[in-house]
Amino acid sequence: MPMIIPEKKNSPKERSARKAALLTRFPEESQNPVVRVGGDGTLLYMNRAAESVMRDWGLGVGVKLPTEFMAQLNECLEDETCVKEGMEYEIKDQHLVFIPVLINGTDSLLLYGQDADRWRKYGEQLNLLSNVFENVIESIIITDADGYIEQVNPAFTAITGYEPKEVIGKTPRILRSDKHGPEFYKWMWSEIEHKGVWKGNIWNRRKNGEIYPALLSIAAIKNEDGRTTHYCSICHDVTEKKYNEDRLWFEAYHDVLTGLPSKQLFYDRLDRAFTRAEREETMLAILLIGLDGFGKLNEQLGYKTGDLILQAVATRLKGSITGDDTIARYMGDEFTMLISASGEDAGFAESHAKHIIKSLSVPLHVQEKEVQVNASIGISVYPRDALDMHSLLDNARQALQTAKSRGGRQFTGHPTI
Repeated sequence: MPMIIPEKKNSPKERSARKAALLTRFPEESQNPVVRVGGDGTLLYMNRAAESVMRDWGLGVGVKLPTEFMAQLNECLEDETCVKEGMEYEIKDQHLVFIPVLINGTDSLLLYGQDADRWRKYGEQLNLLSNVFENVIESIIITDADGYIEQVNPAFTAITGYEPKEVIGKTPRILRSDKHGPEFYKWMWSEIEHKGVWKGNIWNRRKNGEIYPALLSIAAIKNEDGRTTHYCSICHDVTEKKYNEDRLWFEAYHDVLTGLPSKQLFYDRLDRAFTRAEREETMLAILLIGLDGFGKLNEQLGYKTGDLILQAVATRLKGSITGDDTIARYMGDEFTMLISASGEDAGFAESHAKHIIKSLSVPLHVQEKEVQVNASIGISVYPRDALDMHSLLDNARQALQTAKSRGGRQFTGHPTI
């Protein structure tokens, strides 16, 4: 998905110092009561929000907390669930939950207080968000403000193949597909900086090296001061969706039997090729190819064999085109070829026609049988034979009919070459 993070501006030491400063400011800035308690129960510090709570107990800095409170606190510290969910305690009319946080290297701890009802609702919201995080089908990455991954969900592993331990502490650059240039990411991060979010399609790379399409959104998570603290990216793997879209497009614009472009796709390419030929003053030719006596072959060998013959013919014809030329199944036993050339010699169309007739003169191998198939070809060249594509097609049709009326296995143009 990758959130391509700009080059880091802060060293690990600087980031550590910044986090330490944040932890130092946190108690004073918190709107909830925070106190620091020594190992013997002495109140060492309290923030402004804690003063009113402690006042109800008649406590201040340097005074020990009640024995009953400390006994319950010590029991809580031995219970992992209690440490995680907090210790409930009632002070006068206030029902509070205290979250104990041990301070490394000391025998003291911080107690973070919350109104019990509010904390319970907060816990329910956290549980809901955790369930969503764990069970959504979209991959989620959460990074810090410097772009280092802090958390990923199970869908991330399922989609990318990376386990959390392989990516936490790294940047999402590991997912980069190299299909997008620097300007793409410059624009992406400009959008995030100015709008707070970016959404779009992107190519990612899985752990096994496979590149896949994804729909990605990246949002900047800000604190109350408007400072970005984290980035969250949500990515939906659209491989199957793109495959289905490509398959539907292919089926809509390609012949089911031969896999060649259909008449509809041929018309589209003809329109574009004709416009280019007019603009660049190049030559364009249509070769309309009709199989000789195919109806009789169908009757003699059966329609199933007839379909196999058409598939074999299509394979031969595909070997006759190069570059941007197009070979399509026009209808039934007719195929059409679209070729272009620079210069003023219309002989390029004749050369292709001769090659096709020679190619089809070699018997086809169908169901362990040799089948001889011949073809007639009608040629129409722009700008010699027509100045619009409809007339070009009509002329190729007339030329094909002329070639067939002369016994087949030959090509003619309009006018006759």
